[in-house]
Parts: sequence; C-alpha cells; structure tokens
Amino acid sequence: MLWILIAGGLLAQDFVGSKSCVPCHAEQSRRHAASFHERALRPAAGSRFADLMDRPVVERSGVELHYSKSETGFQVEVRRDADSRTATLDWIFGAGMLAFTPVGQRDGAYFEHRVSWYSNLQRPGMTMGHPIAKPATATAALGQAQTAGTIFRCFNCHATNVRPGPDLSGMQAGIQCERCHGAAGNHVQAPSRRNIRRDASVEACAECHRMPDPKALDRLRPEVSDPMSIRFAPVGLTASKCFAASGKMSCTTCHDPHGRPQAEKPAYEKKCQGCHALAPVASSACPRVENTNCLSCHMRKATPLPGLTFTDHRIRIYPAGARN
Repeated sequence: MLWILIAGGLLAQDFVGSKSCVPCHAEQSRRHAASFHERALRPAAGSRFADLMDRPVVERSGVELHYSKSETGFQVEVRRDADSRTATLDWIFGAGMLAFTPVGQRDGAYFEHRVSWYSNLQRPGMTMGHPIAKPATATAALGQAQTAGTIFRCFNCHATNVRPGPDLSGMQAGIQCERCHGAAGNHVQAPSRRNIRRDASVEACAECHRMPDPKALDRLRPEVSDPMSIRFAPVGLTASKCFAASGKMSCTTCHDPHGRPQAEKPAYEKKCQGCHALAPVASSACPRVENTNCLSCHMRKATPLPGLTFTDHRIRIYPAGARN
C-alpha cells in the first residue's frame, strides 16, 4: 500500500496538500481558512507587514531601518552611523493576532529581524528577546542569526511539510491540515480512521505551544520559575487543578482547533459551567453572578511585555493582592 502511486506521481504516504481534504471535510476547511493557524506564516512580499512598514524606524541610538518593496521581494536597509547593510526579508511569522515578526536571509543564513509589528500597539517595536543596546555593527542591527536547527523548528511550527535544513521545497505556508493530522497520501487514497492522525491531547498542541520544562524549579507553579511561561498555554493548563482532576481535559475542550479563538467570554464560561454546576456563593466578596465572570476571576490576562497580552491558563484562585 505504501508504494502505490496516486495522482500527480506522489507516493501514498506523501503530503498531498490541504486542498485534497476539502471534498470530505468542507466545514472544517471553511473554518480553518479564516483561522490564525492558517495565517501563521506568509511570504514577506505583499504581506500586511510590508504595507505597515511604510516609513523608516529610527532607534534612540541613531540606528535607522528603511523598508522598500522591490521586484525580488521586501527589503530592509540598516544604517548605523557610516555603516549600512541591506537584506531581503523573506517570511513573516505570526498571524497578527499579537504581532508579525520577519525572517530574512543574508549570505545564505537565516536571521530573525530586529523589528516586529505589534498589533495591540499598532506600531513597530523591538522583537522579543533582542537586546535593546545599540548593535555593534550594521549587520548585527539586521537581527539575530539563527542556527539551522533553530530555524527549522521555527518553520516547522509555522508551516506544513518542512524538512530539516530547513528544506522548504515542499512547504505549505501556515498550519495546514497535514501539520496536525500527518501526511495524508494513504488517507486520501483509502479514507480510514486508522491512517490519519487524530490526536486531541494537550501534547499534540504542545508540539508548538510548549509543554512545561522538565527542569523547571517549580512545575506546579510555572509563573514562579518563569513568569514568561504565560505565553505557553499548555504550561499553565497542565499545572491546573482542572486538568489534573478531570483526567480528560485538553486544549480542544475549550478551543476549536480548526477555527479562531472565541472573541466573547460567555462562550468559554459555558465550558466552565459544563463541569462546575451552579453552587451558592461562598463569600459575599465573590463577584460571581449567575455563574458568570469565571474568566475574570480565574483566568486573568497579563501583559509581560509591551504589546503582548496573554490569558493565564492555570485556572486558579489568585493569591490575595495579586494584580489583575
């Protein structure tokens, strides 16, 4: 079976592309087309980032970054004193729910650009993790060079059918069907539950959204060992009492993996009510009314860095005096 040729000359175990899934999974495909997963990676040329960066970025240190569109793509020129460097920005990582971050190449190596666009702030800013000090050279001001292993992991979590190298020859930009369900050659030829990946566990989502660090000082209180862990929902969720007590809770308990996150709290509060029956309020200090306000009290939002706001997935009772 593995060596039977299918249309187009592909082997049955090969990636066949998300369009092959549409005839049988039209509704999931429709929701996915509008999802942030689908937009996790885009070519820089013609992207929203290219349209947004219509003026130079001038840092306090005097470093200037000038952006321009060309026939070959989207370019950045960095000017540091009398020194300057130019590079092509090839890819935009992120759907824009929080930010866009460009990745480019120079001298055959990938680099993460120094500047990102932050959607909440509606302006460019320093890419998270980059030093704010004046770069030593114009080349350094382009961004941080990435090893082959690191950039493969970046592409592999923002795209589909990426091979080590990274080899992008067969890549589909964005999180497409086969990134989560596996190569679908066999499945398209002979649809069966046995020849497609159907994993709704937290671990499946955590391949990209991260699990707790096994070396963390306090895995039951992730914010103690790493306050930035709020960025990674599985880290908080797996430390929660809800997750431990349910024995079956996963990301898909509350989130549709094929669609966008719900914009309104009531949709999620109904999920809470599915497990937590309405009970008398234990204290007059509790603001709960008709079993609402679950998220406001037990899943607060935090902004660990300007422009980046996340929901705490630890689902907990916060210590007295903790800020919302």
